[in-house]
Amino acid sequence: MAAIMEQNAALRKRKFEEKTSSQKKHTCFESLDETDMFFLGLARMAKQLPKTEQASIKLTLSNTILQAELRCAQAQSAHTPTSRSCTTVQPLFPPHENSRPSTSSSYCVQPLVSTL
Repeated sequence: MAAIMEQNAALRKRKFEEKTSSQKKHTCFESLDETDMFFLGLARMAKQLPKTEQASIKLTLSNTILQAELRCAQAQSAHTPTSRSCTTVQPLFPPHENSRPSTSSSYCVQPLVSTL
């Protein structure tokens, strides 16, 4: 009788642990939006590539995002929320030897308007 009670207690404990661990996994993904899911999908694809290609992709992606942040910060500091700011962007680092030749690009950026 005592052995049956111990088995039932162990079974209840295992089911409880499985339930709480699945709830933790579920809540982790609830806060993700479409952009998060997009980048997670890219990460899954990039992990299948050789390490040197992964490093090159990470470098290019981080440069692109940092350049966009810089353009937005420059546009905000100009205090012209209704005008567009066009700028020529140069890469921060030289291109990887296996990548396409880089040329400077002009981008028009609509400055963000703060509602403070």
